[in-house]
This record gives sequence, structure tokens and C-alpha cells, in this order.
Amino acid sequence: LAYLCEGFHDLMPRSVLRAEGTRSGERDLAAVDLELLIGGLPTLDLDEWQQHCVDEVVEANPQLSAWFWEVLRRYGPVDQAKVLSFACGSGRVPVSGFAGMSPPFRISLLGFQTPDNLPTAHTCFNQLCLPPYDTQEQLHKKLSTAIHAGGG
Repeated sequence: LAYLCEGFHDLMPRSVLRAEGTRSGERDLAAVDLELLIGGLPTLDLDEWQQHCVDEVVEANPQLSAWFWEVLRRYGPVDQAKVLSFACGSGRVPVSGFAGMSPPFRISLLGFQTPDNLPTAHTCFNQLCLPPYDTQEQLHKKLSTAIHAGGG
């Protein structure tokens, strides 16, 4: 086991795992960060993601649904993977793509919450739950806070 750990640390130095040398206030690596470092950055097809998504928000609040997909497209590949990981527990999709996700990725509206709340998720159900945000920038800020808030 010691040789396995030594080999792992040859590839992933302790300083990287502890995020040594980072600016004050930054946190250590979260599980999703480690997953992305080891497994590489996934290529996420946002058109396929949207096509195979069960979007429960679009009927009740079509503007919020449109904002979500616009925000996702504004994100870079790392943050897109973090949204997927936040909602599904992994930043990667099955070999068969989003069509092979079981259960499918789902977006739900939390109409009983206020726009001050962060999004929540049910990873066992691949479900992202959004409060009824008033603006696209509010959605962007709250979703960014949620995906960078530590988790893992």
C-alpha cells in the first residue's frame, strides 16, 4: 500500500492536494476537483444535455429555463462539469452520453423558496432544483456559489 501511495503522490503531489501556495481564503481541493484532475476534463455536449434533460422549469417559468441554459453556455468546461457533478455526483456522463443517464438529468423549480436561496440537488435522481430567480445574473451568481461551495 505504501508503494501505491508513493506512486500516487508522484503523479499528484501533496502540495497540489492540499492546494499549498494558494491565495488566502482559498480552500483545499474538493472531490470534484480531484476527479477532474485525475480523469481529465470531460467534453460536454450542451445541445445533447439540453435535448435529453427533463426540464420541469420550462412550463412554469420559461425565462428561468432559458437563463439556466444561457448561464451553462457562458461557463467554461470546468464549471460545466462542476454543475453536472453538483447535480449528479459526477462531472462525467456515461459512454452513451446524456441519453444514457439513468435517471435522466432533471431541472426542477423550487417555487416555495425565495431568490435568496442557493440551488439544491438530489444526486441520486440527477436533479438540479432552482429557486425562482428574478434575473439571469442572480441565477449565475447563486449557481456559481453552489458549485464552488466545497462539496465532495
